[in-house]
Amino acid sequence: MPQGALGVAMPGRNLIGMLPLNRYNGLGAAGETLIQELGHLLGPIHSDVRYDVMNGTAHGHWHDLTEIELTERDRQMLGWIYSQTDYYPFKK
Repeated sequence: MPQGALGVAMPGRNLIGMLPLNRYNGLGAAGETLIQELGHLLGPIHSDVRYDVMNGTAHGHWHDLTEIELTERDRQMLGWIYSQTDYYPFKK
């Protein structure tokens, strides 16, 4: 794990690394971290928009797992990536 990171995705190996559960500020932060890392496996990079799940510093907005929700922008990012014919979301 990179220092200071809550999670890491390794698309080339289809792996996600996360801290032990007790190191997160609640299940919401852990769940949001997991969803973001799963998102990285699908291709999107970090977003600058505060409430996007793909925002690199947003972990902890939701304190309950039932509150975590992809934003419209998160959905659009995935839709755009997979609508391209010449785009490779992962480094070769």
